Amino acid sequence: MKYLIKLTLAALLLGCLFDVPYGYFQIVRLVGCALFCWLAYLEYQEKKIITTALCIGCALLLNPIVKVYFKRDVWNNIDLVIAIALVVWIIINVFVYLKHGKSSKDTNEAPTLAQVCRAG
Repeated sequence: MKYLIKLTLAALLLGCLFDVPYGYFQIVRLVGCALFCWLAYLEYQEKKIITTALCIGCALLLNPIVKVYFKRDVWNNIDLVIAIALVVWIIINVFVYLKHGKSSKDTNEAPTLAQVCRAG
């Protein structure tokens, strides 16, 4: 489930790099904030404090209520960095999952970095 959330967020943020109407940015703020909050909750349930904090930071940056104002080129850089970070996060989780197999947790997610460090 988390992989789907991360891919959706990355796709939405990459869409901001194109010439789209302003309404798209408003949708990205609303959906992005909601998905980052959901992802933060899922990370918090697994006691992953750093990724929880990063997700909360992204949710605050994208929140549609108290908007953060930057110029378009700055937002493009922010969107690109966050999208790349999400894709890298997915790739790392997949490699860790493939290396350690399904024995790490009962869920369909990859093991945490702490579990990998303790195992190796």
